[in-house]
Amino acid sequence: MINRRRRAQIKKVLDWVGTSIALIALSLGLFGSIAGAANDLDQAITYTGRVEDSRVLSPKGKSNFFLKLDGLDTRLRCYRASGNYSDIIDNVQVGDIVTVYYSNHQDTSLEVYQIEKNGRVILNHSEFRTKWVVCSIIIFVGIIWIVASSYIKQSVLRWIKVFLTKLSS
Repeated sequence: MINRRRRAQIKKVLDWVGTSIALIALSLGLFGSIAGAANDLDQAITYTGRVEDSRVLSPKGKSNFFLKLDGLDTRLRCYRASGNYSDIIDNVQVGDIVTVYYSNHQDTSLEVYQIEKNGRVILNHSEFRTKWVVCSIIIFVGIIWIVASSYIKQSVLRWIKVFLTKLSS
């Protein structure tokens, strides 16, 4: 049987390990979000072609706008948290010739940064960047929250221990 003191030590170590894992995961997420926000149109792949297919699909429960261009092997994907793609659907029709800027990461569907039609921007790159900046801020707040709550918890526990020690003496 594990005594009370040993159990408290084990709990403290498990709390520390759990907090460390959460901080590492959030830090990696923050790094990825900052990298996503740093994507520039100059680094994107540009392709101009005729629209073969454009539709909104919901794989894994999230609505995405998918675009297939003539001569391009993979589908292009655009994600909006709101799920509202009406402006893109209204402006990008099958048969239209569009210019797209998309990620150079190999995936089953490539992320679109910007869509242009007849020199007019349909989907702006700033929208893509804003999505990643907001994600970075949320993750950063999560990191601050974990660090602050861990510090406060340790401070309160230390204060209670001192208080109880003085009370018992």
